[in-house]
Amino acid sequence: MVSAKNPRKWPKIFDFRASFTASLSADEVLPTVSVTLPDGQIITTQQSDFDLLMSKALGREVVLCRTSLAEPHLEEFWPEVEGITYNNIVTDEAMPSNTFFDLAPIHI
Repeated sequence: MVSAKNPRKWPKIFDFRASFTASLSADEVLPTVSVTLPDGQIITTQQSDFDLLMSKALGREVVLCRTSLAEPHLEEFWPEVEGITYNNIVTDEAMPSNTFFDLAPIHI
């Protein structure tokens, strides 16, 4: 899972923009997503080379998928903050099978 919560692993994630190409409906399949890459190129999730283009732009292999992982894990970045146990490290914790949790909001 790509997350901006680990700035060392995904430093360019805020350079991308994404939006659905059609309105959302609770009764229908999710519409195609349009992604604007940092260089201005626009790609969609319907393109056969979407994974390749995203991997190239992010500098690491990524795969777009809908299903949850059989063995998901939570990766959490702990910035350097006085008085906390973890400082400037990334922890990795197991999560329940076939689930995805976004542990906390991102504050900008």
